[in-house]
Amino acid sequence: FKLRKRRAYESNLICDGLQLEATRSVLDDKLVFVKVHAPWEVLCTYAEIMHIKLPLKPNDLKTRSSAFGNFNWFTKVLQVDESIIKPEQEFFTAPFEKSRMNDFYIQDRDTFFNPATRSRIVYFILSRIKYQITDNVKKFGINKLVSSGIYKAAFPLHDCNFSTPSKDLSCPNERYLLYREWAHPRSIYKKQPLDLIR
Repeated sequence: FKLRKRRAYESNLICDGLQLEATRSVLDDKLVFVKVHAPWEVLCTYAEIMHIKLPLKPNDLKTRSSAFGNFNWFTKVLQVDESIIKPEQEFFTAPFEKSRMNDFYIQDRDTFFNPATRSRIVYFILSRIKYQITDNVKKFGINKLVSSGIYKAAFPLHDCNFSTPSKDLSCPNERYLLYREWAHPRSIYKKQPLDLIR
């Protein structure tokens, strides 16, 4: 019964354009992780359906000088260390439309949709795909499947542990940077680096 629902759900996910990758746990043979990948076309389609605002072009407007201009030393204390956490680039944005794709600031398809937006789109799909139709009643969504025990859990993947630095200096552990430079209690007063938090 559970297997039938799981297969129907996964089949419908594939029909909707998602790619599934099953990986058996190294600690428990009975546990299988199903990784869900959203290809470019699916991301674009759902970004349009969900009216997600995405970058059109970099913001070239000058920012107004702060009212705290005379207190430069004070505002500097509130900033994160820009040599460690790069400042966010600001963009003009608009709700995404596939017909206007050339108007959007797409330098690289792999990074155009940030991890938070990808997770949001995939969760939107997972929560709306049906897994059973009985007497014209549709049952759908990952939340119902998890609550009924068909899946153990559903969550977006994270980088490695937040409390250990990356061994590869060319590829820093962003969660560690956030913990050290922003989320640590001694840094509670600092400005939020929203790109990294997302």
